[in-house]
Amino acid sequence: DVPDADREWLEDNQVEVVRVDPHLDLCGSLLRVLDALALRHGSVAVHHGDSLFPGAAFPDIDTYFIDRTRHAYRWAHCEVENGRISNVSNESQSIAQSDTVLTGFFVFSDLRELALSLAVSEGFAAALQHYAQRTVVKAATPATWLDFGHANSFYTSRASFTTQRAFNDLQIKSGVVWKSSKRAGRVDAEA
Repeated sequence: DVPDADREWLEDNQVEVVRVDPHLDLCGSLLRVLDALALRHGSVAVHHGDSLFPGAAFPDIDTYFIDRTRHAYRWAHCEVENGRISNVSNESQSIAQSDTVLTGFFVFSDLRELALSLAVSEGFAAALQHYAQRTVVKAATPATWLDFGHANSFYTSRASFTTQRAFNDLQIKSGVVWKSSKRAGRVDAEA
């Protein structure tokens, strides 16, 4: 159930919650949402909730966010030619640091093509590949990508994502956390 404070924020920002069967895969879930919202025309953005892109501008239509990763995990790998997505796959179980991966933000302009890609593909990476074969899809690399979806990237991302209060300053340098405040005694009071 959605807590009251969250429900109020969602309503204020015109966000509709669509519940889906937890046994559906990602393709089936997205098809269910498109159908429930009666989305047939226009564009749609898909954002995996375990990734954050602080300060990133909303990308153009038909764009996938990409980046390189230093964490070994079974990521969806992609190839880029002349700024466009040329191939998406789940080929590698352990991606090398130099490999380009999808980071969890996608914008689609053709909802019919998206629905078809989701319906005929086995897995989300295959659906992204199917869509990119039929539509020119640009690659964009956000300035910052924080991934909280995998244990091996969670702590790296968490260290970069500080949640200090307005009266505190928090910095992380070389693995050391420095907390300070201009208000005398404030940091001591929190210890």
